[in-house]
Amino acid sequence: MNVLRVCLPLSLGFFVPIVSSETIFVDITATGAGTGASWVDAYTDLQPALARANPFDEIWVADGIYTPGAERESAFAMAPGVAVYGGFAGGETQLEERDPAAHPAILSGDIGQEEDPADNCFHVFHHPSGSGLDSTALLDGFTVTGGTADGYGSDGAGGGMCNSNCAPRIINTAFVDNAAIVGGGVYASGSNGRFIDVVFAGNRADLGGGGVGNEGGNPCFAQCEFRDNSAGSYGGGLSNDLASADLVGCRFVRNHAGDAGGAISNYTYAEPHLINCTLTENSATLGGAIWNGYAFPVLRNCILWGNVPEEIYGEGTAATYSDIQGGYPGEGNIALDPAFVDPETGDLRLRADSPCIDAGDPDPAYDDGCRPPGRGGARCDMGGYGGPENCRLLSSAGAADPPPTAAGAATRAQPNPFDGETVIGFNLPVPTLVRIVIFDAAGRRVRELSSSLRAPGTVRWDGRDARGHRVSAGTYLYQLRASGGSLAGGRVMRAPQ
Repeated sequence: MNVLRVCLPLSLGFFVPIVSSETIFVDITATGAGTGASWVDAYTDLQPALARANPFDEIWVADGIYTPGAERESAFAMAPGVAVYGGFAGGETQLEERDPAAHPAILSGDIGQEEDPADNCFHVFHHPSGSGLDSTALLDGFTVTGGTADGYGSDGAGGGMCNSNCAPRIINTAFVDNAAIVGGGVYASGSNGRFIDVVFAGNRADLGGGGVGNEGGNPCFAQCEFRDNSAGSYGGGLSNDLASADLVGCRFVRNHAGDAGGAISNYTYAEPHLINCTLTENSATLGGAIWNGYAFPVLRNCILWGNVPEEIYGEGTAATYSDIQGGYPGEGNIALDPAFVDPETGDLRLRADSPCIDAGDPDPAYDDGCRPPGRGGARCDMGGYGGPENCRLLSSAGAADPPPTAAGAATRAQPNPFDGETVIGFNLPVPTLVRIVIFDAAGRRVRELSSSLRAPGTVRWDGRDARGHRVSAGTYLYQLRASGGSLAGGRVMRAPQ
């Protein structure tokens, strides 16, 4: 049986909300005391909120344009255990009320003369070695733009974000119109960041990695889109060197490299895994879709179509159950027009007559996670809208299902169903700071129950929400988050009175 790599199992276990102990507010238009304690008294700058935040805190950012500082060396920095959410109008009381599309929070490196990149910040975000960032550091719901890394050393890498030996989590965010010598949108050196529902668009690199430059790390990209990025030499969308990026459900469209790898370039010992990805209309001198040096990429359930001059250049690619224009050796591969719904407008879903429907790997591990966007019924579809992660992953607003119990963690609610109150018991391998949050069946946060240092323990829920009102009868979900990363969850039924 085939084994799915990093993106799939971690998305189930670690891409979950970070539970809050304090909410810090940021609104550039606020006129109050500037303490960050409420929308009225919000900070008008993101930097003091980041400096003040502690693990388990949330930072809520209203729409507006926020810059890191007045110097080219100025940059924002994420922090371990801190969740930063954008997309608020200001005034919301629940996380799920935000709307990043309607209320864009823009983090910009354009600090000097407007639209003159020569005086922009080198990085919008900079996380050097020693930052300690892991998957508990979260950025969700922003546009990152205007970083211009045209300096020396690290100041020449990662205009939007420069990561060294760290692993932050980025969700529902766009890196747009950033520039660098390498890694126009994001540069990752020895880093294992997780990017979920992220768009990389219009970023530029003088050398390699127009969208993302990846060296020596194993980042994961799930349901991401790389479009209209460019590199002067290699990897218009993504460049890999001594790296093994995992990509699931991603789309690469109209990226360009001057020399090699319009969508993706893979250099020395690069071993990326692509599952259910679509690469189309990308271009380069060599390898319109993929260029390989001494590299060994793995493709499964992918579509490579309409890239110029050829789909894959160089040896080393292992492709199975993929639709590759011009044909490519490998089990289950085809070479037929994928029949996109409307490629002219960027709609790369499959028409009902597409030969890519039910043509992916028959192993049930790759079955479509939901339909639509999966079109068939027998097994997974090829391309970026099929496979096990074709439903949009949950972001910060809540949880439609409790997370699976992690190793060493267990929870149980008794009685269940309950009327007056129920007791949620849990067991962890070591005492650690825990919080238990109740969600309703729609994923809305109902109440936070616990904040203490515990190993085995119990928490009582009296069936009331955060305002003290009795919740209605129905099914509720509870979720445990431990500071050490252990997770558990379950369901509890509120019986009718």
